[in-house]
Amino acid sequence: MNTSKEYTPDDIRAAVYYIEDLMDRMATQFVILGDIAHKALNYEQIYAKKVQVAVFKTDMQDFKVGTFKMLAPDAKFTDSKILLKFEDIPIEIKLLKKKYTFIKYPNRIPFFHATYFVPNPFEKYWRMRNLLR
Repeated sequence: MNTSKEYTPDDIRAAVYYIEDLMDRMATQFVILGDIAHKALNYEQIYAKKVQVAVFKTDMQDFKVGTFKMLAPDAKFTDSKILLKFEDIPIEIKLLKKKYTFIKYPNRIPFFHATYFVPNPFEKYWRMRNLLR
């Protein structure tokens, strides 16, 4: 995936709504990660190169994976993530094997005229963000 372009807040909002719709159809909670979560918590304009979210791998049972593949047939599945695009915006869904407490007990914050889950405590996640497995 080419992640060199930075997408506008409207682009990011549309991609987040798309992920929310997919996850709602599978009754799966997700947590927003990366720059989007960081900027939302700091009340900054949200420009980002991709949308990153996380779910626990154990929450993605076979029937949910089948539903996901039906709804997003171009998605690429690996053992640790799902990669897809929404209107050319890269989306990465991390499939977490480890039950991180900052993901297991997320904080709900308002942004994009809705509320979404972000890691809690965020500072602990932010220090470990490149180590999530």
